[in-house]
Amino acid sequence: MKNLLVIIAAVFLISGCGRSRSEDAYYGLWSSRKADAEIRQLRLGHDMKFEVKAFPAAVACSDSTVLGDIDGGGAWEYDAEDGRILLDFSKITNGKCKTPYAMVIFDQPGSKLAAFSDVEMPSSGVVFEHSVDGRNRL
Repeated sequence: MKNLLVIIAAVFLISGCGRSRSEDAYYGLWSSRKADAEIRQLRLGHDMKFEVKAFPAAVACSDSTVLGDIDGGGAWEYDAEDGRILLDFSKITNGKCKTPYAMVIFDQPGSKLAAFSDVEMPSSGVVFEHSVDGRNRL
């Protein structure tokens, strides 16, 4: 039963409930509150560049031993067919963090985006909400 719940949660996160938005809906600032009340940020620019602040290293790094948060940036693209965003990091603040080949961000209901490194452990990820004024810069 527990495995079934994990599979259902993973499918829900990946599918985003089968709804996709236009690329324009993703531009701007996305944020997520950390447990210590600090804020994680993801900015998706019209120029198809992105920036992240306080992004969890466990989600972004290919080396699972890297702990803490990272800042970084690179290029992003929207995959309309699958309703997801691909992040291609070109810079990361932690030298131990190997840049991933691509980070996948999944569309979620209610102006939310989910990022996680393991579909079998969706609770290990982070969910971003679109900021009221999505045009704010990091």
